[in-house]
Amino acid sequence: MMEIATHLRVIIGILCFALVGIIIELIRQNRLKEHYAIIWLLTALSIFIFGIWPDSLNLISRFVRLHHLTTLFMVAFLFLLAIVLHFTLAISQLFDRNKRLTQEVAWLKFELEQMKGQEQN
Repeated sequence: MMEIATHLRVIIGILCFALVGIIIELIRQNRLKEHYAIIWLLTALSIFIFGIWPDSLNLISRFVRLHHLTTLFMVAFLFLLAIVLHFTLAISQLFDRNKRLTQEVAWLKFELEQMKGQEQN
């Protein structure tokens, strides 16, 4: 059983609520899109759960039958893997949009040059 001092739990809770406040403010200012904010809100929730209730890590360790430090690294790795996957999907979508936009601009430029050529004749 892990024991964290009460004042550290309070500090962790305050930091998590501050992170949520910052995320909400960034959304409000249109500096962070809502679908990206979900990742950061899950991050704050994870930190809150593991910080306020550290025995949750032991519970997971018993469930997967691993040492608690190994479990901590596994949870962190899976979380980072999810973030990388999410951003890879976002980059792929942006690549497709950029390609489509480039093709449309090229087509419009071609049509414009054809119209200019017809006007000159």
